[in-house]
Amino acid sequence: IENPFMLLTFFHVIIAGIFTERRQCYAIAAFASILLGTLAWFESTGVLGHHCLHARFPDAQELLFSAHGNASVASWVGATCSFLFLAAYFVTTIAERVRSDEKRLEEMANRTRAEHRLLEKSLETTLAGLRVVGKDLQDRMASRRWMEWFGTGGSPRERSEDLAARSTLADGVVRTTEIVIEDLCGNELPSRPFAPRGRVLQVTTAPLLDAAGAIGEAVQLAQD
Repeated sequence: IENPFMLLTFFHVIIAGIFTERRQCYAIAAFASILLGTLAWFESTGVLGHHCLHARFPDAQELLFSAHGNASVASWVGATCSFLFLAAYFVTTIAERVRSDEKRLEEMANRTRAEHRLLEKSLETTLAGLRVVGKDLQDRMASRRWMEWFGTGGSPRERSEDLAARSTLADGVVRTTEIVIEDLCGNELPSRPFAPRGRVLQVTTAPLLDAAGAIGEAVQLAQD
């Protein structure tokens, strides 16, 4: 029982605490404690021989090993078993907290996806398009109807909805603008290949504030 490799039992308890339930981890710690206590009892009673490295003590005539002293064996086994259960407690507590956080994050992600689908259906029902744009004027989120009306391709000049978003991101003022899908000649704009002809849209642009109260993004709502 004086073998330093006996401490490797801690790794089994730690691994069990990470990948198994609390009850199973405590069962493994108890099983390791029983094995350790049985080994110590067999060595102290002479059922198993105690092997040592005599080469380290070439001049010694008689050696007294701690494995042959009942008090020393009891204290060593008791301390080791206590540490095994303490390791099981701390590891399982941390692992359960991590699993709880992962489950909560998964629930939040599912709720966010459900809310996004509900918002998308609501916008489709009310015939409105929605877009969230960042300071780089790149879409963070755009509904299907917004994509149908305004498209995704760029144009030689900056689009009207981007001009409104740029201004709102700069000064934080809520703006309401009207955007005509067609040009003055009645031709469809190249950047809006899916837009219906002759449609006038009212676009409301408002700033979105971050946790620090600064303008981080802008939201745009387009209605026919």
